[in-house]
Amino acid sequence: PALKYMEASFRSDREVVFAAVCSKPTSLQYADPTLKSEQELVLAAASRCDLALRYADMTLMSDKAFIRKALCQGWRAISYADASLRSDEDVVYAAVEQNMEALRYVGPDLSRSVVYRLVSRKWQAFKFLQRTR
Repeated sequence: PALKYMEASFRSDREVVFAAVCSKPTSLQYADPTLKSEQELVLAAASRCDLALRYADMTLMSDKAFIRKALCQGWRAISYADASLRSDEDVVYAAVEQNMEALRYVGPDLSRSVVYRLVSRKWQAFKFLQRTR
């Protein structure tokens, strides 16, 4: 469904939007703003394409519990998380456990103790952190 071309009433209809994001996840960008803050809908879109998180409401992207759920679907969710969460130890570990590339998205405020633990658990982190800092 081409949500982009639908009337506003359809873009605010949860069932229509759900069908649209299941077909084309980035359709979330055309959804009514109230639907962009619905966890279930956004996670459904993100499970098909992490790029859909770009269009989620910022309140979701700064919600640690939501980001942890999104990370269960793919490590790239960290790249869309609020900056404060990209320096959060739990969030960073959850992403890095899936893929070391997640380190390229960690926040500049990541504590030295977290960096130390990452390097001590996975020595490859050291090389990657050198390239991203």
